Amino acid sequence: MSISLDHLDEDVREIAQLDAEARVEYINERSLWIGHPDAKRAEASLLEVVRPSKARKHAALIGPPGSGKTLTIRDVFGISDLVIGSPPWQGVLNIQMPHEPDEEEFLENTAEALGGRRAYIPYNLRYLRMLRNTVWMRIKTLQPRIVIIEDLQLAGVGTDRNQRKFVQLIRTLVIKSKASLIVTGTRDALNILQLDEQLYNRTVEIPLDPLNSEQTIKAIARAAIRMLPLRRPSPLDDVRIGRILMTLSGGNMGRLIDGIKGAAIDAVDTGTEMVSFEGLRDSSGWPRLLRSRHLHSIASAANV
Repeated sequence: MSISLDHLDEDVREIAQLDAEARVEYINERSLWIGHPDAKRAEASLLEVVRPSKARKHAALIGPPGSGKTLTIRDVFGISDLVIGSPPWQGVLNIQMPHEPDEEEFLENTAEALGGRRAYIPYNLRYLRMLRNTVWMRIKTLQPRIVIIEDLQLAGVGTDRNQRKFVQLIRTLVIKSKASLIVTGTRDALNILQLDEQLYNRTVEIPLDPLNSEQTIKAIARAAIRMLPLRRPSPLDDVRIGRILMTLSGGNMGRLIDGIKGAAIDAVDTGTEMVSFEGLRDSSGWPRLLRSRHLHSIASAANV
């Protein structure tokens, strides 16, 4: 007897017929990004900034941790790891920001993103000069159109001198690549950009706020669960679902997705094959400390 899987997105229905182990692996690896209104506005603004024009512009996607900045970037450019040459945005270069404004580590990360390998050579000026030359030559050859630096606020960890030196390095990278620069980060990232007036004046700030609506969060959960290979429809009309998801996620997109995925995995493991209010409330995707901290709020949500 065949199972009706009309409650799932079409591309997931075949996966839903696999065994439990394969489906759990799929859920763990599946990237879930549902463009809520704020995210869609941010995506449209990003596309406008990187559109080819005579006056090259840059963008700063600004929001608190967990507001979905990285997920938005990846959704816009249609790639998982943002490696140069990945379709459909050929010429997108994503550079991992060091935990502090360290020129050598930043250049090593850039060289790695450009297809090179880390040398792991102890610091010396000769190696640093060689690293600079290698990076600039690779950029000249590959000609990225878009350079992405995530979590730019980490540059604020160092001294004022190191911060200015680091911003000069970014400016040199932009000049040599002739690319549009996209940075992500908290509001402190804007303070770093302000150290270079010309760079800052060409940068469009794109805010991305945390999720703050139970209705939006519930809509995201509904869309996400359609992407997960559960064999039974999930009863998501429960009025308590928006509140419990808001309580436990705190409007943090990454935490919300983890909670939904955890509930889906629990549903596969237990054989219930659907996500309910109770499944979301007790999801293994929520950190234990988080759940214990919100016990009173959880109880209140359950009694709505």
